[in-house]
Amino acid sequence: MENYQCNASSGSHSWRSNSCTGTSEKKVQTFTGIRKLLGWVLILFFSCTPAFRENFEPSVQPVEDLQYFKPQEEKYFAGDPMPFFHEGIFHVYWLLDYNHVPAGHAWAHFSTADLQHWTHHPLALTITLPFEKSICTGSVIFHNGLYYAFYATRTQDNGRTEFVSYAKSSDGISFIKQQPNPLIIAPQEYESAHFRDPHVFYDDSSKKFHMLITTALRKADLEKNRYCLLRYTSKDLIHWTCQGPFYYTGSDKGFAYPECPDLFKWNGWYYLLFKIYGGTYYRMSHSLNGPFVAPPSDNLSNDYAMVLKTAPFGEQRRIAVGFIPSRAGNKDDGQWTYGGNLVFRELVQKADGTLAAVFCEEMMPAIDSGFHYEVQEEYCVDSPDRFAYYALKNVPVNARIRMKVDPMGPNTSTGMLLRYGERGFYELSFDAAANKVNLGNTSIERVKGLDVPFEVDVVMKHDIIDVCIDRRRCILNRCPEQKGNQLLLFVHNGKVSFKNLIIEKLKE
Repeated sequence: MENYQCNASSGSHSWRSNSCTGTSEKKVQTFTGIRKLLGWVLILFFSCTPAFRENFEPSVQPVEDLQYFKPQEEKYFAGDPMPFFHEGIFHVYWLLDYNHVPAGHAWAHFSTADLQHWTHHPLALTITLPFEKSICTGSVIFHNGLYYAFYATRTQDNGRTEFVSYAKSSDGISFIKQQPNPLIIAPQEYESAHFRDPHVFYDDSSKKFHMLITTALRKADLEKNRYCLLRYTSKDLIHWTCQGPFYYTGSDKGFAYPECPDLFKWNGWYYLLFKIYGGTYYRMSHSLNGPFVAPPSDNLSNDYAMVLKTAPFGEQRRIAVGFIPSRAGNKDDGQWTYGGNLVFRELVQKADGTLAAVFCEEMMPAIDSGFHYEVQEEYCVDSPDRFAYYALKNVPVNARIRMKVDPMGPNTSTGMLLRYGERGFYELSFDAAANKVNLGNTSIERVKGLDVPFEVDVVMKHDIIDVCIDRRRCILNRCPEQKGNQLLLFVHNGKVSFKNLIIEKLKE
């Protein structure tokens, strides 16, 4: 494999591949020493990325109402989140994106003790070394009085190399990059261009730290056996041993890398989360060594609530944070582009161990007390042979809408047309026969219980529409164009009662 060298003011290093097999106990090799600079000079000359723009200003960011947070600066956006909890403080490290450019990312950071009042901190990690193209997703862990941040470095070589680096901090705010850098490189049988998203956790049973890294084998007997999470173990967070693949996605469809992994133990269950195809999927096991199996409904999010990663909050709660991508051209049908807003969810553990990701009450948008519409009586919409609706006018564009939907027998679909106006609307529909919920041009599947009464909670804030169904599933979409002020409650070929309707205007 081709070697890459770097030389920065903090020292000179080189990196090359080492072997890692499924049962290997070989130590990860890191190389130090003075190396020639010619290779990196050429790389930097032809593919140099400008230094990260450091005019992001923590002091101007909002300190309350941070659900759907986006930086105040026009061209800054939020990317992958990395939540972390320690000594009563919930931290959110997140990738700061500039103008949807796939490079130049840094770690931003804010924290809270109550999920309502937040403190924004200076950038935690930025591009400081000549070989760094982007500081990418990782994780934080606390050990022996220090915070350790493990992150992926993407290098200045046209996307051919990613590796794992780390930094340390005494306060969780100011981090200092450590040597050797890189700390871990891709073994020779794995893709060096896809070696990222290190997730580090401590396992009580093995008395070791574990690291999961997103990657893929260069060659495999089947394409389904290429995309995987590679596991490393350590006793001190510095010296790491490759233990081989931890989990294969078993997929051969497109971009099947299990990105941004998260693994935690909760009430006797181990949960493994990863992002693939836009959604955040989870697997569950009674043992860290598996097997990790998929539950009946394994997607905790959808295409517009991506990369959910979690951290505890207190003794019994767990909070997930993801990001909402933007839409190209700010159009309803625009393709998603990297970077947007952050979204918070609370994980709920059911009696059988399965999980639900639902609205987090402390994070709900603030309400304008000047507008409150509440109706105790029901709206009954009945149409055995066509599409029928009941229209409510003068509904705020930015609003929270809550109700109970009571299907009174079979129907083709039921739901509501949100922001209905002359130019269009966004259809929120519930299809009980297909166990499917649609919101505009996105959908979620395997949603059971749509043929019996269920609660619906809708938040419409600027270009985001977010829906929680019966505190079991959520669906979110980026909806920038339609601004109508009507709400249509509908049924297609059936009879449905809409009860306990509450409409509240959101505070601007």
